[in-house]
Amino acid sequence: MSAPFRIECNWLHQGGDFELDGLAELSIFVGEECATEIEDRISNNTRRSARLSGIRLAEWFAANWWRLRWEPEYDGATLEWQTSHKVAAAGGGYVWPNLSFSSDWNTVLVRSRATKPLDTEPIRYLREFNSYISASGFERGIDDFVEATINGLSGIAKKETDLPALWEEVSKERNESELTEWRKLEACLGYDPDEGPIDLLEALQKEKQSYGANAVEELAAASKGQALDHLRLLGEDVRKCAVKVQVCKYDEIQRRLAQLPNRSDMLPWQRATQVAQVTRDVWGLPAGPIGTATLSDLVGVDLLSHDEGSWNAASQLRMSVGFCGDDTIDGFRASLNQRQLTARRFALSRLVADYLVESYQGEPLLPATRAKTGRQKFQRAFAQEFLCPLDDMKSYLGTATPDDEDIDDAAAYFEVSPLTVKMTL
Repeated sequence: MSAPFRIECNWLHQGGDFELDGLAELSIFVGEECATEIEDRISNNTRRSARLSGIRLAEWFAANWWRLRWEPEYDGATLEWQTSHKVAAAGGGYVWPNLSFSSDWNTVLVRSRATKPLDTEPIRYLREFNSYISASGFERGIDDFVEATINGLSGIAKKETDLPALWEEVSKERNESELTEWRKLEACLGYDPDEGPIDLLEALQKEKQSYGANAVEELAAASKGQALDHLRLLGEDVRKCAVKVQVCKYDEIQRRLAQLPNRSDMLPWQRATQVAQVTRDVWGLPAGPIGTATLSDLVGVDLLSHDEGSWNAASQLRMSVGFCGDDTIDGFRASLNQRQLTARRFALSRLVADYLVESYQGEPLLPATRAKTGRQKFQRAFAQEFLCPLDDMKSYLGTATPDDEDIDDAAAYFEVSPLTVKMTL
């Protein structure tokens, strides 16, 4: 079986200056996909390698390692984010593949897009794909390539590159838990190493004692520079307005989940589908939609009664949150930031999902944010399958090509948003 991510490098070592000494025939593979498959417009043929600077690419990976590994993608990503996550930023005037990496902490999404070359560009990249690879496989691919590049340095390039020193520093940080924790938090906030505000980072590190390390990192990824303000709102306004949510038959759900295969290669939504199906089964829910009255009875929350105080508090966060470890039994307290009923149903289902899989870690905060981390993807996928199971959705629609009216009808039937129907399909 081939490695999930690998870069093959055939050094040309033409010498003469830094650029010539760093030239190589590079092939970038994501599983069986080759991101460097090109059409050579000069020789009029196709091949699976491109003549690029191996040193510049290795330097880019080393300089951006922490952000590539820990900074999720987000809507409206800035030019700075793209510089840290798109291979084209390796620079040097080369025609790089249109290749980007975005991590959800558990997996890395690799996007490749065919290029439309300028008349002056001699090559065109051909491959288009979206591939998820394990974060550990991504790390191994970078490690192997950078280390092979360092070992293969020669001539002028060996004297002029800072790659060995930079990679030694990255490796040291990865091997020290406190430095790793600091760099991860810095990356979640969207900063390069040593660029994050020290006061903010130190304050967030302290908040981990109150809210849990993972929860603080989730808020950092979602709220960026406002993360500390949002954490303080949790303690000041949001928690006191939270309502009690029961998760009945919790032990039975956990017993059933423990019997399921939990392979390391499962994507968040694959695992979420399993957990949602088990939860529906344990709670004795039939196929089809879950009515609001039924859902309210199951969780002990009157979803039709809108608590303005709770909404005002949570709406400032632009997220819903759950609190564990207070006076609740078989459940948690929740503060939802949505006015619309379908959105409240979805948000509450997300928090139930988080409680089912995160509570064993002993963290007191359950954040349901807009971040694209694996934890948030799991929550959303659970809510989709729990409220509108895919098979039931297909059966209701009765067509493989539903139009907008069909989707609106299905959304009303399952009491979810049209977007949820589209995402489920």
